[in-house]
Amino acid sequence: MSKIDNTLIELCKNGNQNTQMQVYDAYCQAMFTVACRYLKVEEDAKDAMQDGFLKAFTNMHNYQPHFTFGAWLKRIIINQCLDVLKKNKLEFANVELSELRLIN
Repeated sequence: MSKIDNTLIELCKNGNQNTQMQVYDAYCQAMFTVACRYLKVEEDAKDAMQDGFLKAFTNMHNYQPHFTFGAWLKRIIINQCLDVLKKNKLEFANVELSELRLIN
């Protein structure tokens, strides 16, 4: 994972898409690895990573430089993965419940 400087962060905060792509390229592999640790299905991990990057770029104004950008982004990706796991668990529970009703 490479470090990005404050200039790139400021450009991202201003919505510069070229800079956002540079940041994405710098961090995507590491963030995909993080997502794969939480989500065993590769497509789910890719989706969570993409959604996490979108949240990060949308919320760049919340980034505080006393944390490294990579740590901040990693927390967003992890939270996105946890949201996916919670959603999947709820969907699974609803399926089990409906199957139980069919048995009665």
